[in-house]
Amino acid sequence: MIEFVTLALLVIETILLILTVVLLFMSQREHTGRKRLIESMLYTTRILTTSEYFHTILEGYGEAKNSVKCIITGRYPEDYFEREILERISREIRSAIKRGVKVKFLIPKIEDRIHVGYKYKQLGAEVKFVEGLLAHDLRLMIIDNRCTIIGLPAEAGEKQPTRKGFKIPSETLSKILDETIERYWNNENSVEYDEYLREIIEKYEAMHPGISIEAISNYLNLSPDEIRRIKISQNRENENA
Repeated sequence: MIEFVTLALLVIETILLILTVVLLFMSQREHTGRKRLIESMLYTTRILTTSEYFHTILEGYGEAKNSVKCIITGRYPEDYFEREILERISREIRSAIKRGVKVKFLIPKIEDRIHVGYKYKQLGAEVKFVEGLLAHDLRLMIIDNRCTIIGLPAEAGEKQPTRKGFKIPSETLSKILDETIERYWNNENSVEYDEYLREIIEKYEAMHPGISIEAISNYLNLSPDEIRRIKISQNRENENA
């Protein structure tokens, strides 16, 4: 009986989540189309545990043929499990990009997220940082505009890990969420990795005159060479100004 009640609650939770997403992003859509989309998602949506969620993410990179677009937290890994997940995801990203898949990441514009942005950029992915991005409430991955993977934390918070996920194979929903990601991507408040790292370096140097490159690299979990690269680029631009 307890198992039945638990299952029923999970199903209800899934339905409510899907309906919320649909209402948020499809308020202007035609009624019949909304009805078909809801019916399709209710039939195909999968509830994922934490381990299943990350496994599905890895599968997504492996299955992608054209594009992968993500909104992620970009948190620096704090334990062995998180570091292992980051490395496994990095390998799949590298493999996907080698196959010609275009990979994009939107990350909240928070200083300690620069490490993951750097890591993914080095793999060949496009990375932007956005102010006000609520990735701690909802994490998204859109694969080839045909399938969406949604990750949710146990509760809202910048450092809350993903506790549950949903896989929704719906082209309609994927395209709607893709439009949302593109709006963030092209927003005037979004910045490229190099530009954001430059902002951070300038901030540290203004707050701590004479701060060393090594100290900045330690704060940001980046190599000193990466800090030097940005500073050299900045100096060249200043000379040419």
